[in-house]
Amino acid sequence: EDADVGVQCCTLQESGIDRTNKSKMIVWSAVNAKNSGSLHWIGRSARLKLSAMVRHYLVKGRVQGVGFRWFVHREAEAIGGLRGWVKNTDDGHVEAVAAGGADELAELSAALNKGSRGSRVDAVIEHELAESEAESLGPFQIEGAW
Repeated sequence: EDADVGVQCCTLQESGIDRTNKSKMIVWSAVNAKNSGSLHWIGRSARLKLSAMVRHYLVKGRVQGVGFRWFVHREAEAIGGLRGWVKNTDDGHVEAVAAGGADELAELSAALNKGSRGSRVDAVIEHELAESEAESLGPFQIEGAW
């Protein structure tokens, strides 16, 4: 049975029965070709949670005034499955926080290192953040753009 839990290509399969209560307890496992996060059963409800990796990026170089934040936003949208934000820093760099699966974050990192047309990326500093940081992140957006 296919289920919409906020990830693409997710198939949920029944994999267990709770015989102690003599009632069917459904334990779900996720098969997801695009996202390496995992889905967890929460109690006896049908609420599922996506485990995501969270990374902080600091991009140094000529990355302000060249459309770099819009480039990052477009790349994140194209990759899909990412939540987070990108913004300019006061010292001339671009900062981003992204949550998603390992494959999606690797694609984003490659895009950040490549840079946009007209930019020059000298360094990308990455830091892993606590998984709990993902809870406060919404759809990927540009902060401070207006």
